[in-house]
Amino acid sequence: MAETKLIRQTPYIPLYSQARSFLGILDPEMWIPERLGGSERELAERIWRESKQNLNPRYIRGCWDLATKHDLLVRNQADILTMTERGRRFLDEIDRGVSVQIDTVEGILEILCTVAEKGPGRRSEFLDGSPVGFSKRHLSVGLYPSH
Repeated sequence: MAETKLIRQTPYIPLYSQARSFLGILDPEMWIPERLGGSERELAERIWRESKQNLNPRYIRGCWDLATKHDLLVRNQADILTMTERGRRFLDEIDRGVSVQIDTVEGILEILCTVAEKGPGRRSEFLDGSPVGFSKRHLSVGLYPSH
């Protein structure tokens, strides 16, 4: 009988029941109706649908922080969110200057220069001990701070 060689592709393979739970939690089409109701559910479904399933509503914190920190969205006197002119220029990509200003404030050029100089590495290799002195704020997921 020929010996079968096993190829292990997943280093920490979970129980399939765990994998199914994981997928169910992360699948917006499943968790939105199960966990949200009313206007929160409507907004989450709209974000998922209108982003063409590109933006999981569970992970919009960075987008929210970017939009509010950089005056792309503001609340009007009636407490309704409105897009600013700056936000419209950013959205339409008419004014690359808005993106450049955000990149400058967020330290993106410094991050890219350091990565170009040091080469690829783990996030921890670029934290506080680096010559530039990045903090976790600079190197958070998506390169934007999480507040």
